[in-house]
Amino acid sequence: MSQLIDIDAVSTALESKFNERNDEINELRSRIQDVEQKGVNYTHENSSGNYNKQALETFYRTGDKELMTKSMSIAVDATGGYTHISELANQIIMAVGEVNPLMREVSHATISANVYDQLFTDSHGASARSAESGTRNDTATANFQKTSVTLFDLYAYPKITNELINSSQFNIAAFIEQDTRQQFSEALGTEFVTGNGSTQSVGLLNSLSASGESTSPELPWGSIQYITSGSPEQITYAALLDLISTLPVRYKAAGNCKFFMSTTAIEEVRGLLDSNNLPIWRQDFGIAGAPMVLLGYPVVEVPQLDGQTERVLFGDMKQAYAFVSHQRGIGVLRDELTSPGFTKFYISMQCAGGVMDSRAIKALRAA
Repeated sequence: MSQLIDIDAVSTALESKFNERNDEINELRSRIQDVEQKGVNYTHENSSGNYNKQALETFYRTGDKELMTKSMSIAVDATGGYTHISELANQIIMAVGEVNPLMREVSHATISANVYDQLFTDSHGASARSAESGTRNDTATANFQKTSVTLFDLYAYPKITNELINSSQFNIAAFIEQDTRQQFSEALGTEFVTGNGSTQSVGLLNSLSASGESTSPELPWGSIQYITSGSPEQITYAALLDLISTLPVRYKAAGNCKFFMSTTAIEEVRGLLDSNNLPIWRQDFGIAGAPMVLLGYPVVEVPQLDGQTERVLFGDMKQAYAFVSHQRGIGVLRDELTSPGFTKFYISMQCAGGVMDSRAIKALRAA
């Protein structure tokens, strides 16, 4: 005897099961979203540096490294008393780049050693042709040159009265970061241009060829080529064209070439005209921060070039120059002993700049 199926009852049961499963899925989704949101908040909190700065503020104020070590996973050298903070180094380097235009333009490298080596080819290999059964002779092989940058300590040594340190309203971390940023900015800005390489960066102008100009086809590796303007103390339109043409095509083809000019040089070239009596300078003065363009290439203002014989550089700065720092970051030493009534902070970073591919940049000498 056949049994009739209650369609409504089955439908109700299925709907109830569906709703039950749907509730379970929604609850699980809510839990996942909650976990993800907590992860986002944690990442944002740490990436913003608020939690780290709180630990750093505690260290500056009291000398307590426990919070920094446990919460920030910062390596502590127990023998020297240094606390190495890579995040602080990155923040200061970024801040230095805001006021030091060359810091934004050069390439950056982080290493675990004290010397940074880079290999370049100073000549290209050769190829040859031969018939099917002809002789195959050796062809010329590319030659390699090594460029090295030795790291030295760059440091700031500010001191703060203990009265200020004991004041909860005084932001020690902000003060030290600002003071370090200012001192590092001034030092690196000067070194990138005129550094002598002795316990400091090797400057671009200190890497100029001693005698080689545009008439010299071969320059010693590491020597930056220069041309003269042909007019004492003046920059001419013809000299700027020569400067551009002196740079090998392979560097211009990359699309990263720029003019690097002193403030006085910029004022001078703004009034130059081409052979058709048209201005060679382009800038929309009606827009704040509008880019400066000279002969189709962007212009970067470098105040440190003022007062130099070479006030104009042209080329690909990322290939020409590198800023290298040690991966351990900034070392901070808290000193409460050497100056009674004060606490001194020795803040240092192993770093230096140096010329990489000297063929990628050219200089204009107004003489």
